[in-house]
Amino acid sequence: MFGDASYDYKDRVQNNSNLIPSYESYESLNPVGTYVTDDYFVLLDDSEGQNANGLLDVGVGRFPVQTVEQAQAAVNKIEHYCANNDTVKNDWRNVICFVADDWDQNLHLQQADSIAASIERNYKEYNVDKIYLDAYQAESTPGG
Repeated sequence: MFGDASYDYKDRVQNNSNLIPSYESYESLNPVGTYVTDDYFVLLDDSEGQNANGLLDVGVGRFPVQTVEQAQAAVNKIEHYCANNDTVKNDWRNVICFVADDWDQNLHLQQADSIAASIERNYKEYNVDKIYLDAYQAESTPGG
């Protein structure tokens, strides 16, 4: 898919990108229990789609581009990668990054640490990076 996600697919909010709708879970007002996903759009079996549960029938991805030129650059980059697969392989392919915050009494930090430790123990070929939002200074601006 091309275009940034938008919750305002009916174009009710001014200056919204309104390019591609995103699926928001039924828990959208719960900051810990909610999620947004593109998986919903590739759940193609008749029995799938409720709560975006099911096995994906097609691979899905999103280029958050805003112009035709940005879209063409993204496609060119993918085509270059496919055509030069042997020469563009680098260590970035082995990096797994975990991002977590302590907003929920450290639940997500603990989950991220547990999964990261399991990968470090059992899959030595991967390099684990952790980004914990609590390690960064919070900045408050007039916009929020």
